[in-house]
Amino acid sequence: MFRALLNPILLKLAAIGWTITISIGCFWPSSHLPDLSHNRDKYLHAVIFFLFAILWRMAGWSVTRVVAVGLLYAGAIELVQALIPEIHRSGDWLDFVVDAIGLVIGLPLSNRILRLTKLQEV
Repeated sequence: MFRALLNPILLKLAAIGWTITISIGCFWPSSHLPDLSHNRDKYLHAVIFFLFAILWRMAGWSVTRVVAVGLLYAGAIELVQALIPEIHRSGDWLDFVVDAIGLVIGLPLSNRILRLTKLQEV
């Protein structure tokens, strides 16, 4: 059963689904969101990109690609939030920094998972 979950197609679909979920969450108008004050927002950003790193590594992306695309994606999210007032969000470069931290924390764990499951050489 566990081995079936490691199917490369399912892993890519999970990574794509997670990336779409991030976009929906980050571009949803803020007036429809729960209160994320008291720095809970920063923890959420770290977890989001921690999972982004793990899922895309499991889907077969290299560390370099995960970092490059992850940082570009995180930066683009903050730019869109800053430049489109209709979504009532604000770009926050500290969010970008926390996203990067989530990526950096997720990569060693993803490498460990890959070694344990022997999906690919890391």
